[in-house]
Amino acid sequence: MNTSIYKPLSQEEAADIAEDFMDLDGTGIFIETEDVTIACNVQQVVMAPYPDEEKILFINAIKAGEDAAEALTKYTGDEYDVLITGFDADGITEEMIVIPIRTYTTAYGIPYRYP
Repeated sequence: MNTSIYKPLSQEEAADIAEDFMDLDGTGIFIETEDVTIACNVQQVVMAPYPDEEKILFINAIKAGEDAAEALTKYTGDEYDVLITGFDADGITEEMIVIPIRTYTTAYGIPYRYP
């Protein structure tokens, strides 16, 4: 999950962005891949660590059932990102789907002014 094309966000910026997109929680969106379009039931929009290594640990914790806010408390850095988490609505895959908010808004032409 290489996010190096985007600059990291401060904790305050990430919190504001997650709040702006919290209306996605519990809704459905489509995720386009090279092979298929996946109908995704959004679980939540969450703040996450920005560095890839820390982000992977965070994602694995929430995949294992840990609350996202609790998993984030283990991160001691100051660079953040915002992720959309969800599950395949059609049951094609049982794996949690995770997409960075900036990837989602860019792919779908959703206008949003990031810091």
